[in-house]
This record gives sequence, structure tokens and C-alpha cells, in this order.
Amino acid sequence: MKNLYRKKESKLEELYLNNCDLDDISFYELGELLKSKYCKLKRLCLNENKIPSDINFFKALKKNDSLEEIYFYGCGINSEKTDEIERLISNTSLQTLYICENQIHDFNQYIRIIYRTNLINNKQENKKRNKNDKNNIFNNNSINNPVLFNLNMNKIDCYNQNGEKINILFEGIKKTNLTSLDLSSVLKNINNKGQYCEGVNKIVNYLNKELEQYKQALKEILYNKSNEYNEKFNDEDIKDFMKFESNILKIINTQNFLYNRIFNEKVNKIISRLNLKNEEEKKEAYKKLSSYILSKRKDILLKNKKLILI
Repeated sequence: MKNLYRKKESKLEELYLNNCDLDDISFYELGELLKSKYCKLKRLCLNENKIPSDINFFKALKKNDSLEEIYFYGCGINSEKTDEIERLISNTSLQTLYICENQIHDFNQYIRIIYRTNLINNKQENKKRNKNDKNNIFNNNSINNPVLFNLNMNKIDCYNQNGEKINILFEGIKKTNLTSLDLSSVLKNINNKGQYCEGVNKIVNYLNKELEQYKQALKEILYNKSNEYNEKFNDEDIKDFMKFESNILKIINTQNFLYNRIFNEKVNKIISRLNLKNEEEKKEAYKKLSSYILSKRKDILLKNKKLILI
């Protein structure tokens, strides 16, 4: 296959080897293909094949720059491979990674993988976190800017869960860059009492609140589609509004602003400060400003929305 890629005689982008009883030699050859600069694979599925621990398969995989999706369902990946998984997230172009139903039994290592999907915005924040979290079970120093947006880690038995670690997991969930994160069938004993269950309930309440905000955003988008002011505009159309950005943000941040009876009053107050010549110009400006506010509101509500399953 590597020779076919080199000779440009293959355009294969997806490889499915599910439950094929691959041996060490097969994984070695696959690793050689994946680290080749000629490799064009974008999707690799190795579900239910036990990955050998002594052939440096993950090191070969880390050198690949073409893969976008990897599926390692039930591949015998254990807690000792956490570093390898983290390096895949940080050093490759992966967008989707499925490592569900594996043997990452150490909840500390499980959380480390989730934290690898976080962004450190600047050195000051990095320094602050290291100072505050120096005793935590994860290390923030080497986190890069991963492109991964879909991570599936469900149906993994983690034995050492407790309230403190659940709180750390909660922070990781809030800060993750992932669009989709599946942790279902991992958290245990959530119906019991105590610090652990309280921590799980905090996560549940947080996710429910995020869900309601997302529903509100969708509702407003549907409203906008039928709104008479829903039109396209360019930078030239809205340049006069830029100096009133703080006023516009106040309108946007008003709860249920679309249904607020003083919405028109607030918009007209901005229009009155534009020194327009006649009523026709004021009507046109009102139409554009209303459309701009609706569009900006939608962008704010939908930005960084995540699907988290627990």
C-alpha cells in the first residue's frame, strides 16, 4: 500500500479493519504505512483488534499528518497508554477519536485525556493554573492547541472515582474545546448521597442549563428566519453602528430581548444618534441595525456550544 501511495496509484482514504485478529506483524506494517509521508488515509477503523504494546504503533501513528478520524473501539488500550493518546490529540490533525470500551481504569488518567483537549489562552493563565493546581492529577504544561472536536470515551470502567476528581472533571468539561464529548456509562453510583454525587449533580445541572440556552438560541434563529429584518449586509452597511457596540451588546444581553417591548425604543435611541436626514433613511437604518443585532445575538448564543453526554 505504501508503494501504491508513493507511485500515486492509490487514492484510498478510508481503511476498515474491524475485528480482524491483526497480529504484531500486521500492526508493524500498518504503522510503517501510517508514518509514511505518502499516506493519504483520512479515516482508520481498528475496532476490536488488540493493539500490541511492544511495537511502537502509537509512535508511528503520531507521525501521521493525514488522518482525521480514528476508531479504537475495544482495542485493549489501558491507563498506561494515556501519554500516547494525549500526544495523538496534541500532535496530529485528528478531528474525531473514539476510544470507547477500552481499559483506561485509572480515573486520573481518564481525566488527563479530557484536559488535553483544553486550551491555555496565554502564559499568565498557564502560570496561574500551575500555581493553583500544582497538586492536581493532571499537568497543564504541555497542552497545545488540538484540532480535535469529537471525543468518545464511553463505557469505560474507572475504579478510583471520588468527589474531588469529579470536581476536576467538571472544570475540564467546562473548559474543553470539544464540540462533542461522550462520557456515558462512566460515572458511577450517581443516585447515592455524598460529595461524589453532589459533584455529578453539578455537572448535570450545568449541562441542563447549557441545553436550555441552546434551545433558546434555536428558537431565536427560527424567529429570525421569519423576521422582516432578516437580511444580509456587509461591513459598509454597518460601519455607522460600530461606535455604538457597547449599546448594542447591552441590547443583546437583555434577557428575552426579542420579545422585550422596549426593544424598538433601544434601537431607535441608537438611530437617533446617527444624525440621519429624513424618515426614509431612519427606517433603512433601523432595518439594518435590527438585522445586525439579531445576527450578532445568534452568533453569541451558538458560539462554542457543546454536546456532552454523561
